[in-house]
Amino acid sequence: MHLLALMGANGIGRLAYLRPEAGVTPAPAGLDRTRLLREGAGRDGQTFLQLVEAYLATGSGLSGVQTQIVVPERATFPIPNLIVKCSGDDYPGLSANEFLCLEVAQRIGLSVPRHELSDDGALLVIDRFDLVEDGTRLGFEDVAALMDLRVGGALSNRKYRGSYEDVFAAITLFADDKAATAREFFAYVALTVLLRNGDGHLKNFGVLYDDTRVWLAPVYDVVTTTVYPYDRAGGAVTDRTMALKLRKGRHTRAYPLRDELLAFGREVCGVQAPEQVIEAVCSAMSEVMHQHRSDERIAPQLRDKLFSEWAGSMDCNAEPSQPRMGEAR
Repeated sequence: MHLLALMGANGIGRLAYLRPEAGVTPAPAGLDRTRLLREGAGRDGQTFLQLVEAYLATGSGLSGVQTQIVVPERATFPIPNLIVKCSGDDYPGLSANEFLCLEVAQRIGLSVPRHELSDDGALLVIDRFDLVEDGTRLGFEDVAALMDLRVGGALSNRKYRGSYEDVFAAITLFADDKAATAREFFAYVALTVLLRNGDGHLKNFGVLYDDTRVWLAPVYDVVTTTVYPYDRAGGAVTDRTMALKLRKGRHTRAYPLRDELLAFGREVCGVQAPEQVIEAVCSAMSEVMHQHRSDERIAPQLRDKLFSEWAGSMDCNAEPSQPRMGEAR
């Protein structure tokens, strides 16, 4: 019970954990969002560290590779409503990376929480997607929970088992509007493939619910992972595989080419024109690349690597009759 209490009262979803003897924690002071975005992480991350010291006791219940904290924008709001993520040395520019990926997701019409990048590019400020205007909390379950998988500790690798076909089956089993969910989910998978998001595992897909219905959760924790090599014996390598296989029975987690992705849309998700979804994602990626090509918040080295990865993935999923990126028309 004490371990549950360490999760805190402010995790995503309806569940809250408290120790009765701890009493009610006073509401923390509200945070000036505009000032936070202007100041960013501060020199050597000191501003962000101050946030952690001030608000960690409120109980975030969040996990993940990126350092993050839940903070309140308004002291009058029942619980902290902003997620603040900070880039670190292990994954430089991760906040800007996720910001750009969320921008693409928003442009193709997927549900995306409000998200803003600080002026120094180090902080990503995201509205919680499990809260409604009056502070009511929606229920949330990730796909690992829907599949009744325990993935913590020594079993954490379980979130990388299975396929996106399995994820689709789990989500549509619970979602009310199955046709809309199928279209949205295929767009989400196409986004994962084209952005080269190699961390789209079972805990990064989920559903929201209230007292009457269940629906696909907004896009979250989506980044281009192929810009971050990791060390292995013999030197640094880049993981160019997906977190899950595309389909059941598939023997590889390699990113699918256009025909296989189209077949997934038609045969698994029942989308009648999956090619339109792929083109929409490619168009959104091109628009974001154009809009942020001179964005001073994004380090040039990261931007060049990121956009190079995007251009390569769009080449792999281009119409056969269309010229590849960089070819003469």
